[in-house]
Amino acid sequence: MRKFLVALAGFVFLLPPLPLNAFPQNGQSSSENLSESTAPARTTVDLNVPTLRITTREVLVDLIALDRHNQPVLDLKPDELQVSERAELEKVDSRKKKRKNDPIPRLSVTSITSLSMFDPNNPTSTQHEARTGFRLLASCLVRSTVHYLLAFHPGPDAWTSGFHHIDISTTRPDTKLFYRHQYYVGLAPGAPDRPSVERGQVNRILQQSACYYPVTPLSITLQARLIDSGRTDVFRYLVSVDASSLSFLTMDGDSKGRNLAGIDRRIELDYGTCNFDEDGKPRSYFHAPLDKVLSSADYARALDRGFPHILEFPAPANIALTRVVLRDRATGNLGAADVILPEREHDATMNHEMIGSFGSIVPAPHSFCGDVYEMPEPSDHLPDFGELDPIGSIYTPALNVANQFFSNSSGIPGVTPRTNLFGIDYHASFWVQNPGEYQFRMASDDGAILQIDDRKVIDLDGLHQVNQASAGIYLEAGLHTIHVPYYQGAPVSVALQLSVKPPAASRWTIFDLNDYATPMAPTENERPR
Repeated sequence: MRKFLVALAGFVFLLPPLPLNAFPQNGQSSSENLSESTAPARTTVDLNVPTLRITTREVLVDLIALDRHNQPVLDLKPDELQVSERAELEKVDSRKKKRKNDPIPRLSVTSITSLSMFDPNNPTSTQHEARTGFRLLASCLVRSTVHYLLAFHPGPDAWTSGFHHIDISTTRPDTKLFYRHQYYVGLAPGAPDRPSVERGQVNRILQQSACYYPVTPLSITLQARLIDSGRTDVFRYLVSVDASSLSFLTMDGDSKGRNLAGIDRRIELDYGTCNFDEDGKPRSYFHAPLDKVLSSADYARALDRGFPHILEFPAPANIALTRVVLRDRATGNLGAADVILPEREHDATMNHEMIGSFGSIVPAPHSFCGDVYEMPEPSDHLPDFGELDPIGSIYTPALNVANQFFSNSSGIPGVTPRTNLFGIDYHASFWVQNPGEYQFRMASDDGAILQIDDRKVIDLDGLHQVNQASAGIYLEAGLHTIHVPYYQGAPVSVALQLSVKPPAASRWTIFDLNDYATPMAPTENERPR
């Protein structure tokens, strides 16, 4: 009998048995999963806007500054930066023309409260805020580039529900800034007349949000970690809502919704978990409701330490990552967290080479890190990804997507169901053992560019069927960077393959970062004496 266990602040209670809504292995959704009428590919929600975390009335922004040679600028001062923001109460449909008399959102200049440096290759260099959720806060470029963590106090409309646009500029000449352009504030506790969502629809919302992407941007900061239960047949997670996010949960004090001191409060939440294999494919899904009355002591503890609970469900086989989603029933506000599982025994029949896959949401060493973008409209050339906000990241050791139909696929599981009008901006580092002339060959449908050490090697930009080009570049021994921006504009077919022919080699092979991994530093016993 399958059960879903929830524990709150030390009090454990067992929910009724829940069915396992597993994804069929052929990729077709069953009636218990995303049906044709509710599949995320049909959704009209625009999720090009990531969510920035707000804590103690501050907004935290990862900010990259590059000079005209694409090298990090590491000596910016707060007085060389200006931050402004505006609240957008409603998401404007970009397809509609702006009318002459439409009001212009008010732009307010905000004060920078701190500007600190962060080196992702040396995390101890500074204290960096923990990041949770769908990896919407840290892009691949941020993960690999020395950058700033900028904090500012938002303006008077900071807690207005909806989207908030950020503009950051600098007086430093020849300096380009990369950052998230918007953050999202969830709804305040729901009004009594807010229409309720029926249970089946709630489950569909949870499943889409956990196995693809959220139906609304995340506003609840959720943290989760695996707990060793001593058993191999169950997964147990400690899941906690940060105290700073409690304002996005509805905790009604009485039947009229008044929050009164010294009385019990009722909280109503729904949880969903989606489990992914190491290829990034969703394999199983679980869900459960939580209806709980908090005593005044429980409520005070939550305000101080957050809102912890335990989730437990049967352990599916061959799982590499679990995504936990929480939804507040009264407002619809969402929170999410990814948990990477320790290495487990894998099914030998699974295709870990990921042929035909752009990558997996499961992080892996010696991999390209690709930021995924949903493009707002068709284009005949690669967009400037620095002007867009990624919706998630994927990882792959090699770019090896052969020419194939893609319109009948499920898109990029865990990130987007789109099969066209998306882009991926790949970044990686690789180590060259033997210096010399390296030949690279790339095929793509649609546009792609190969850059090595900030030098353009191959240019296949444009809207076209599968096209191929090759070029050589001399590489010294040591560490090098590689950058491959790619986009899929027209429907039906995709392709992205990168091959290499090292010096003195007689044949082409797929460029695999496992073959160009940075040498490990010798241990104390291995050092020459």
